[in-house]
Formats: sequence, structure tokens, C-alpha cells
Amino acid sequence: METDRILKSIQNRCSELKIKFNSKGYVDNFEDNLIELVSNWTDIKKEFENGDGSELVSIDNRPPKFKSIFSSAALCVNNFAIIKKIISQSGDISLLDFNGFYSSNFETKLTTGLRGHSPNLDFTAENDLVFIGIESKFTEILTPKLPNEKRYGKSYGNLEPYYKSKKVDFLNGFKESVIKYYIDYADKMHLDASQLIKHTLGLINKSNFQKKPILLYIYWVPVNWSDFDVYKIHKDEIDIFCTKLSPYIDFVPMNYLEYWEKYDNQTLFINQTKERYLLEVT
Repeated sequence: METDRILKSIQNRCSELKIKFNSKGYVDNFEDNLIELVSNWTDIKKEFENGDGSELVSIDNRPPKFKSIFSSAALCVNNFAIIKKIISQSGDISLLDFNGFYSSNFETKLTTGLRGHSPNLDFTAENDLVFIGIESKFTEILTPKLPNEKRYGKSYGNLEPYYKSKKVDFLNGFKESVIKYYIDYADKMHLDASQLIKHTLGLINKSNFQKKPILLYIYWVPVNWSDFDVYKIHKDEIDIFCTKLSPYIDFVPMNYLEYWEKYDNQTLFINQTKERYLLEVT
């Protein structure tokens, strides 16, 4: 199966780098999952602890998600910890062609204006003009699910409250063209449209139209991603989602190959992150 080959290749790369993990793919310590250049982990860890994504918490006797070699949160930290460090020191960094950032945060909780669980963005960066929210994905996209799938008597996507709430009415047409579209979507998707919809509302609510909200969706693919149906289907789903979302927010999809190429001359982190994550599935 495609998924097995992809996961096995990631495991093999970790083994090549002498990263010690158990049979289920977990390392012993959080730091074991980080590249050497992440020197600001203590500060980053506090931000994860203040979020409610439970990345650092053991649940049902399972190790924390961050300890998995397939962790998208660790992938995000390994790429954006240097961005955070530079922002805290000088702000002299470019992200999506913007500069002058003065604030950044991992595991940022953004309220959508509705009751219940607030969506957590993997990383955010802010300057006087924009508020950028980043959602990072690693192997999650290999497992398709319905945008509003029912599990254990509950709605997984849980988009109905957003469709019914009058607090979303200020975005003219958003309910019918975006929310209702994915509530009624009949096929399982590799793109987590439900999560991205909630992030969109959180970013718009946060910016309050005083700054431009931007949602950067960044996801991992192998070098030979076009050989695999799962990544081609995921790309098609992104294209449709872009069309749906474009009237309401700047939605920027980018895979990590594209990110590394764009920022290769900006940070030394790129070399170490590529050593860990740049691979061809065999």
C-alpha cells in the first residue's frame, strides 16, 4: 500500500539519522524529535503547554503526540523555531514576502466567536499589516475522512454550529458556499477542510479587519509525491478549497518542498530540516 511505503521511508530516514524510537514510532524525550538547531525549545514548550492541542500530554496511556516521529507539530517546530527566534531578536525575516514581524507563537488559540473548543494554529506571526496563521501537516493527510464525519455519536468535523450561528452571517455567502458545501460533501477527503474553515473564522475574528488575515497551509510531501495517488488527490482538494475560500481570506497552500526552495538562502535551519524530512519514497 502507498501509505505503508511512505511511513516506512520516514522510519528509515530516522534510523539513518540515529534517531532512537520504539516499535510504535515514539522517541523517549521531546528533544529527541528536534533538529540540533532548535535552541529555543524551552520557550516553545511553554507555548505548547498554554495551548489545548494536547501535543505534550499523554492520553489513554499513549505517549504525547509530539514524541511521534510522524508528528506534524515537531515538523512545524523544526521548520519555524528559527523564524520565532529571529522575530524575537530583530524581526529581520521574510515570510510570504512580508517583513517586520514583532510577534510569533506556537499552538495559538483563536476564538471563532462560538462556544466550545477554540482551533489551535500550529504557528502564528504578526506585523503591522498582517496576521499569518500556519497549519502544518505531515502524515495526517494519508488518512481520509468526511469533513463532517460522525464518530461515537458526535460530529467529528462539527460544522453544524457554524452553519446555524448568526455570528458567521457577517461573511456574506460563507455559510452556503463554504460551510454547507463541506457539510454535504459525500466523499472522504485527505484535506481537513473542517479544520481549515475553523482556522479561517478564527483568523478573521482575530484580525477584526484591522490587519490582513492570511492562512498558510503547509504540508509535507516526498520528493516523488506525484507518483502517489494520495498526494495528487490531496492537491486537487486543495485547488477546490482555494476557490471556495478565496473571497474571504488569503489562503496560501504550500508544500514543504516549495517552502525549503523559497527560503533556502534565509536560514541555516533549512539544511538540517531537509536532512530529516527531504526524502524519496522507495
